[in-house]
Amino acid sequence: MSVQATCLASYDTRYSADSVEWLHGDIDSVPSDADLGIFVCGTYQLINPITKEFIVPGEANPSPLQECLDTEDSEKLNSDKAIRSGNIQVFKASTESPHLEPIQTVETSASLDLKWSFKKLNVSGVQANVLGQADAIGQLSLYSWSPSENKLSLQTQSKFEHIEGGEKEVLALSLDWSNKLHESDPFIAVSFSDGTLGTLEVGSKSDGNICCSTQQRWKCHDFEAWIAAVNYWCPTTVFSGGDDAKLKGWDLRMVSEACANPSWVNKSHMMGVCSIQANPHREHIIATGSYDETLRIFDTRKMRAPLKEVSVGGGVWRVRWHPSLHSSVLVAAMHGGFHIVDVDLDMPETCPEITRSFLGHQSLAYGADWCPITSQQKVASCSFYDHKLCLW
Repeated sequence: MSVQATCLASYDTRYSADSVEWLHGDIDSVPSDADLGIFVCGTYQLINPITKEFIVPGEANPSPLQECLDTEDSEKLNSDKAIRSGNIQVFKASTESPHLEPIQTVETSASLDLKWSFKKLNVSGVQANVLGQADAIGQLSLYSWSPSENKLSLQTQSKFEHIEGGEKEVLALSLDWSNKLHESDPFIAVSFSDGTLGTLEVGSKSDGNICCSTQQRWKCHDFEAWIAAVNYWCPTTVFSGGDDAKLKGWDLRMVSEACANPSWVNKSHMMGVCSIQANPHREHIIATGSYDETLRIFDTRKMRAPLKEVSVGGGVWRVRWHPSLHSSVLVAAMHGGFHIVDVDLDMPETCPEITRSFLGHQSLAYGADWCPITSQQKVASCSFYDHKLCLW
């Protein structure tokens, strides 16, 4: 039976919140034992272009973000499309009189995913932490973080069009960095609502600022490609999950826009695959999440069936391996709240066990991340309709 976690601090993000990302760099520079460092929260809000009022999609949809892709309520919008607005909110967290301190808000298009580069990058001659954002206008944006100024600064943006062209819209749904375990030649994998996957090389312009250039983009799923994930152990391999309920592996050396055949396809999931992450502690191990409410663990050398699986009571929108424990997975389970699952990779015959749960949100559990100061064992999480951010 899992232990129920207690909320230490909460914050109203005003816009619907869907992603949380803790800055894992500069851990040694935190000023006190109570300081938990910096994290960001991404938001996604539909706004009526006439009245400027917030539009709330119906909760009947398995994913309100899915509904947000298509919302065109003629009565509410007077035949105009809703504005997909959002922002990136930056916070400091502390266990001293536990609180979340907002320190910056960057207004953007609606945010679908945020990820920090695992390694610092050269920004105008200075090594800096860099944040990537995937947004609702098909754009990848990179921001550098200045710890002296406590602020994000936009560095570059790459805009993508729908693969079929014309007036069709495309949303950038997720991103992942390649430099977790390999520092050279970093790239970013991005997934899109038109079922495509793309990779972008990250480099520097002549003035020293960061730039991105598209390496390749190809059709990988029949419907939305909800998630892209890099194999941290072998960055020439990228994983993807789509609304077609398929999990796929791709060898980037064998992919082109004209010819894109996956290395393997897994059909274990009963509904759309919306989360994947490679285990940074154990090679060949990945965790996946699906709308079918099941967390699955795979060995990429044996993709016929998962090594282990467990139902978590809600669609698994995000999975996160612990920063230092090789068998602990943090799960954002939409209607089922947030859970920490022990998958016990050392004992193949044992079933995964939910060891800790947080049910302090009154809405869909979407964003979650571990505090990088592992001695603290803290988590930040956010939920959609109640636009609530929690530290627990």
